[in-house]
Amino acid sequence: MSYLPSEPIVFCAKDAAIVMGKSLETARRYLRKIRRHLGKSPDHFITLREFCAFFGLDEAEVRAHLRRG
Repeated sequence: MSYLPSEPIVFCAKDAAIVMGKSLETARRYLRKIRRHLGKSPDHFITLREFCAFFGLDEAEVRAHLRRG
C-alpha cells in the first residue's frame, strides 16, 4: 500500500514555471514573494492551493495543466 498522494500538494518552482510560462528563476522569485506574503520562512513549502489563491487561479485547471506537462 502506498502512502503517497496521487497528486502532490506541494508546489515547486518547476511547477510554477510550467503554469506561468516563465523561467525557473522567475518562478523562484514568485514563490519567494508568496512566502513573504504568507509570512512563511524560506524553508517552508508553498501548496498548490496557496499558489492558486495568490494568483487567482482555479486549482482544478492548474492541476489539469500540470498533468499535461
